Amino acid sequence: MLRSGLATAALLLATLPAGWPAPAAATIRRCVMPGGNVVHTDRSCSAIGAVEQSRHEPGAAFPSRLYHGGCARTLPDLVYEVTSAIDGRDVNRLAASYHWPGLPGSAANATMDRLDELAARPLLDLRIVTTDVTPATPQDDPFAIPEVRVRPTGLRIEQVLPDSRAQVTTMLGLHRHMDCWWVRL
Repeated sequence: MLRSGLATAALLLATLPAGWPAPAAATIRRCVMPGGNVVHTDRSCSAIGAVEQSRHEPGAAFPSRLYHGGCARTLPDLVYEVTSAIDGRDVNRLAASYHWPGLPGSAANATMDRLDELAARPLLDLRIVTTDVTPATPQDDPFAIPEVRVRPTGLRIEQVLPDSRAQVTTMLGLHRHMDCWWVRL
């Protein structure tokens, strides 16, 4: 009899929160202040003198990868990985997208320090940098319109320096190796 009374009490306690009203949904904005501090508010970022950043919070759970091949097979995958690493303040995830082969130990330590600085700053923007590649017009057809192709050459990362209003731009080179995309400083 005691056992059935405990089971009934446990069942009652388990169903009690189901009857409570759900909290009202609010739009919370993630704003980066001129000094680089992140502020969460329900007001517009411009009202408090900040820039809105609709990115994940540092340390928030990110999907580990969009792909399962161990490297970024496409440029959008690489952009996703670098963006997620910086937004998550995860230098190890950023280092996983770096092209390390052939780098001596002393240079690798310095590179890791630079990646750590990059991962520590709030991300404002990340864009692919491209160059136009125009092949020569064929000699036999002087009226042919040359084909213009775009070649990706790097990633331009815009961030805010900590404790400052200054923005900093970092250029990462792109490298294709073993059918994967990698970044280089």
